[in-house]
Amino acid sequence: MSTAPDSSAEHLRSRIAELEAAGAREAGARRLLDAMDRIHRISVEQQELDSFLRAVLDATLELLDCDRAWLLYPCDPEAPSWKVPMERTRSGWPGAYVGGDELPMDPLAAAIFREALDDPAPLAFDATSGRTNPPHIAEAFHIRSQVVQAVRPRTDRAWLMGIHHCAEARVYSDEDLRLFSGISARVADALDTLLALRTLEQSERRYRVLVENAPEAILVVGPGGRLLDANRRATELFGRSREALLAATLSELAPELQPDGTPSREVLGAALAAAGGGQPPQVRWALRGVSDSPLMAEVRLLLLPGSDPPQVRLSLLDVTERLALQEQVQRLQKMEAIGELASGLAHDFNNQLLVVLYHAEKLQRRLAESPEVASHAGRIVRAAQGSAELTRQLLAFSRRAVLQPQEVALDEVLSSMGGLLSGLAGDHVRVEIDAAAEPVRARVDAQQLEGVLVNLVTNARDALPEGGQVRLRSRLLELADEAEARGLGLAPGSYACCEVSDDGVGMDAETASRVFEPFFTTKDRGKGTGLGLSTALGVVEQSGGTIAVASAPGHGTTFSIYLPHAEPQPQEVFASPEEPAPTRAAGGAVVLLVEDHADVAEVAEQALVAGGYEVLSCPDAAEALDVLGSDTQVDLLFTDLVLPGLGGRELAARAGALRPGLPVLYTSGHSVDGRGMPGGEDPTRAFIQKPYSVSELLGRVAEVLGG
Repeated sequence: MSTAPDSSAEHLRSRIAELEAAGAREAGARRLLDAMDRIHRISVEQQELDSFLRAVLDATLELLDCDRAWLLYPCDPEAPSWKVPMERTRSGWPGAYVGGDELPMDPLAAAIFREALDDPAPLAFDATSGRTNPPHIAEAFHIRSQVVQAVRPRTDRAWLMGIHHCAEARVYSDEDLRLFSGISARVADALDTLLALRTLEQSERRYRVLVENAPEAILVVGPGGRLLDANRRATELFGRSREALLAATLSELAPELQPDGTPSREVLGAALAAAGGGQPPQVRWALRGVSDSPLMAEVRLLLLPGSDPPQVRLSLLDVTERLALQEQVQRLQKMEAIGELASGLAHDFNNQLLVVLYHAEKLQRRLAESPEVASHAGRIVRAAQGSAELTRQLLAFSRRAVLQPQEVALDEVLSSMGGLLSGLAGDHVRVEIDAAAEPVRARVDAQQLEGVLVNLVTNARDALPEGGQVRLRSRLLELADEAEARGLGLAPGSYACCEVSDDGVGMDAETASRVFEPFFTTKDRGKGTGLGLSTALGVVEQSGGTIAVASAPGHGTTFSIYLPHAEPQPQEVFASPEEPAPTRAAGGAVVLLVEDHADVAEVAEQALVAGGYEVLSCPDAAEALDVLGSDTQVDLLFTDLVLPGLGGRELAARAGALRPGLPVLYTSGHSVDGRGMPGGEDPTRAFIQKPYSVSELLGRVAEVLGG
C-alpha cells in the first residue's frame, strides 16, 4: 500500500517566498521613487540655488538617516585647497562649514578625490567596503562611516557630495547607495545654473522614465476620481491603453461592491478624501483587471503638494496571486491540523470499535436462536461498522488514507460504471457518459476513484429535484500556462481530467468556495455528514491531483477531477517458479502478539487461538524482545505500530536482527503509508487496518505465513 506524496504545501510555500522577495525589491523601488519624487518637487519649488541645495541636503539627512550631509568644492586633487560651501547637520555634529575656511589639500584627501572622479558610483567608507577614512579627518569631524560621490556640473569643476554617520557606524546597503546616487545626480543638474531650463527638462524626463518603469502601477487622480496620468504598468494591469485610462474615472476600474459588501464608490471616495486631508492611507481594494477579471491590489495614496486642484498619486501592487496562494496554504495547514487530530482520534477510536465489533459479532452468532436479541446485536455491528467507515472518511479527507494506486484508463472506468451511476441517479435523471476516443490514463486507486465519482453523481442528483441530466466526460488536458496551473495548485504538465456536470440549481460563489470544507453541507439535517466532497478532494489530492468546481445559480455545476497523466507502461512477464512456495498451516504456528491495549489484545488473541494458532501476548516491545532473544518458537510477529516506548517499526527492525526472515504483520488505528514501513516492498512485512474482523485477521495472518 502506498500514497502519492502531497508536495502542494511545500510548492506553495516556496512560491510565496519568491513573491515576498519580489515584494522586498519592489519596496526598495518605491522608496527610490518616493525620494526622487520629493527631490523633484524641491527642484520645482526652490528656484534659487542656495535654497535648493539646503532643501536637498535637509531631505538627504532624513532619507538616509545620517548626521551630516555636505557639498565640498572643488573635487580637484590638483587644487591647493578645498572648502565646504553648503552643509546641513543634526544637532551636536557641526562640520567644516562652521569655520568657513579653506582647508589645505593633503595626499589622503587627494586620493579620495581621484577615486571619486574615476568611479561614477558612490564610494562607501564602512566596515564592508575595504576603504578607510583618513584618520585626521575622521578624528576632527567624528566620522565613523561615510559615502561620497563626485558631482559634475557641465559648466564648472566637479564638486564632491557626501554624508557622515557620526553617532554610530553604518554599513550601507545597495538601496542606500542607489538612493544617494539618485540625489547626487539631481544636485549635479541643479548646480548647472546656466542650463537651468535644460536641466529641468532632463529631470522631468528622468522622473517620467522612473515612473514608467516602476514595478507597480501608478495613477494620478484628480477631482471626481478622474484619471489624469497612468504609467505603463497601469495599462498592463487594467488591460487598457493610456488614452482609455485617462478617459475613465477610478470607480470605473472597480466592481460595484468590495468583498465586504461596501459600495466601491464609498470606499474609493473615503481613501481619496483621507489622502487629500494629509493622511495618506495604505489600503487593499478589489478592482477589475484585464478583461474585467477580479484583481486585488494593495494601494498607497499620496497627495501631490502644490497641485491645484488637489491631485492624488496612487501606487497599486497586484497581490491577487499572493493572496490566493496564502489562502491555499492556510487551507492546507488547516487540513494538516485536522488530519493530525483525526489520525490520533482514529487510532483510539478504532481500538474501541475493534472490541465492540468482535463481541457484537460473537453475540450475534450465539443468539441465533433468539432472533429479536440477535437483531439488536446486529444493529450494534452495523453501527460499529458505520463508525469505522466514518473514521476512514476522516483519514481520507485529511490525506492519510491507505491507497493502492494503479494505472487505470478513465474512459474504461466511466464505461464500466455507466449502469451503476444511472441506477444511482434514479429514473428522473439521465446520465450521459462521454468517454474519450483515445485512452486517458492516470495512476490512482481505482476503488477510491469510483467512490469519488459516486459521490459527485449523488450530489448532482440531489441538485436535480425536478429531473435533468448528468454528464461524465474524460479527456487529456495539457496545463501549459504556469499561472493557470498555479491557480489550481498544480504544476504545469499533462493531466487526465474527468468532469461531472449537471444542469441543476447551481451554487452561488460563497457556497462554491466552501463545498470542500469538512462538515459543510447544504443538505437537510440527517441527509449528509458534510464529509463527502472533502473526502473526495482528499483522495484526489493524495494521488497528486485536485478537484475544481465551477457553478452559478440556475446554470448547473461542473466538478473537474485532475489526475497526473500516466503514460502506458510495458507489461512485465514473470517466469513461473519451478517449485511452489512453501505453505504453513495454522496448526503449530506461533504468533507473537504485541499490543498495549488490553481489550484489543484479548480480542486478537481469542481470534487467533480460534483460528488454530498458538499466541504469545506481550504489552510492549521490551517484553517482546525478551521472547525473541530466547529459544522460544516464534513464526510471526504481529505488532501494533504505536506502542509505549519502542514503536512497532523499531521492534520489527530489532526482531529482524535477532531472527532474520521473521515475517511481520503490522496493525494500527492510524492509516499508514506502506512505503514508510521497514522492508519497503518486502512481502514478509504486511499491514492490517483496525478495526478488523476475525476473518480478515485470520486471512491476513495466513497470507503472511504463506498458507
